[in-house]
Amino acid sequence: VSVQDPERRKQIADYCGGQKQIITAPWFFVFLADLHRIEQYANAAGTQPDALDTVEMFTVATIDAALAAERMVCAAEAIGLGICYIGAMRNKPEEVQELLRLPKRTVAVFGLTLGYPATEAKAEIKPRLQQDQIWFREEYPTDLDSAEYDARAGEFFASQGMSTDATWAAKSGDRVKVTGLSGRERLMEFLNGQGLVER
Repeated sequence: VSVQDPERRKQIADYCGGQKQIITAPWFFVFLADLHRIEQYANAAGTQPDALDTVEMFTVATIDAALAAERMVCAAEAIGLGICYIGAMRNKPEEVQELLRLPKRTVAVFGLTLGYPATEAKAEIKPRLQQDQIWFREEYPTDLDSAEYDARAGEFFASQGMSTDATWAAKSGDRVKVTGLSGRERLMEFLNGQGLVER
């Protein structure tokens, strides 16, 4: 769903913790896990789509949304545009559903802003984990170690004027605590109500 109306964008930004790029970016899109469309097509064709409330179908719909967004990102970056994914679209799913009039069997999984990067911006690309922490040969390793990345990430955070009061691993750990989910810990209830994940 492309969202260009300024008032609607402001409301979405409020739902997403006040992220100003939602308001200021030239383009803003909301990507959906959408099983409503296939349900409509299947019913019209006279078939019985009785697996739409399974985890598998929700997984497929979410992967499809991510793949579509990544293709848009690749195309945008190829012509010099900048992007920002907005995971906070899941903070208040009921409000987003009402605002965008999303039907049953849909959920906004993330947003995406597009625009030209500010020429005066001095931000740099955040370093990534080393290959031995993300690419495994033949089988998953028994131990993973964030120490090397914690040190590199700490240097990067300091160079960008960002907080260095905790390591990257500790900050990441805080994001996967219930208190760090910003309301998303209730997402299963919403998905159930949307007929997306019941079994």
